[in-house]
Amino acid sequence: MKLVTTFRKSLITLFIIYLALASTPIVQAGTMRFFPTLCLLVIAFCGICSFATGKKAQIGTIVASFSVYIVLCAVLHPSTDGGMLMTFLKSTYWCWVYFIAYTIFSYKNVDEKHLNNVILVATTLFALSFSYSHISRTAGFDPIGDNTVFYPLLMLPWIACVSNTAKRWITVAIVALCAITALKRSGIIIFFISVLLLYYNNFMYKKRLTARAIITTFCILIGALVIYHYKADFVSDIHQRFSMIEEDGGSGRENIYKDVIDRYVSGDLAQQVFGQGFDSVRGDDRTMSLSAHNDFLEVMYDFGLVGLFFYVLIHLSLIKWTIRLFRNGSQLAFPVLISYVCFFVMSMVSHLILYPTYFSLLTAFWAYAECKDRVLQCPS
Repeated sequence: MKLVTTFRKSLITLFIIYLALASTPIVQAGTMRFFPTLCLLVIAFCGICSFATGKKAQIGTIVASFSVYIVLCAVLHPSTDGGMLMTFLKSTYWCWVYFIAYTIFSYKNVDEKHLNNVILVATTLFALSFSYSHISRTAGFDPIGDNTVFYPLLMLPWIACVSNTAKRWITVAIVALCAITALKRSGIIIFFISVLLLYYNNFMYKKRLTARAIITTFCILIGALVIYHYKADFVSDIHQRFSMIEEDGGSGRENIYKDVIDRYVSGDLAQQVFGQGFDSVRGDDRTMSLSAHNDFLEVMYDFGLVGLFFYVLIHLSLIKWTIRLFRNGSQLAFPVLISYVCFFVMSMVSHLILYPTYFSLLTAFWAYAECKDRVLQCPS
């Protein structure tokens, strides 16, 4: 724990840089190709050092138990893409980030002004990284559904905690540009639900209509019109993609879900209960896709009913916590709700559990929010 708290600024910097570069071609060239593995090793080591402290958190016991089970799965069923070590590093990354974040934020009261600046810088870096990788990947053809948009998108719970209203909505505008450019339907759903919740919290929830609220609303509408003007083609493409959901079955998800369920049911009892190992949906030659595109199915296939039990417990714990925050009138209620919206939508139509990257933005936020919640309840 002392190691983590001593080097907390370095760890946060490393965390942000790793995520900012993870989706870019930069980490695929020369010696930089070792950078992701080095980051994973550092995070794993510090996460293990933070294990004892982190398991005391809101969902710490669940995450700790799940992480132990994931480690056993990595040893017994290493991924076909990387072997035992890489399976261990990738599959447990989000757990270690949760423990490290809880250790860092519980160490002492957070300087909110400094945290706000970190959030703004991180979001901007992720947006620039998305733009760079998006241009690199889509040169010469029309982009459809760029997953790298989830780096800035999953900063929305953090952005909801920014105290300065102007900075908060300017940052939201940056994320909006990324969401529209990416043409990712799940990303658009997450963005609009999150923005509606954020707007309701800022200007309507238990508040009277003020001149400031009217001016801010006017600025938001002007900003939306400007974005629409310069991104009209993308907005049209987004509308077309949503209109095609029934026709394409959610980019073939209906067939993917059926395929994964059929393969799970055809497995033996041990595979159904304990799973077939991390990322095993992709590892099966019969697969129709690189993932189940649904984390409930992915976890059930990879980690069996045991893993699914832990995963569902995380969802239920977050729902229970969110309800408690609203009952207590906490300022964290809406940010935590926004984080769960991101988590649930991604769990239903995409994949968080597979990648040692953007899921950690949510787990780190949950750790921070719990530490902040404890401070708000007991200011002394």
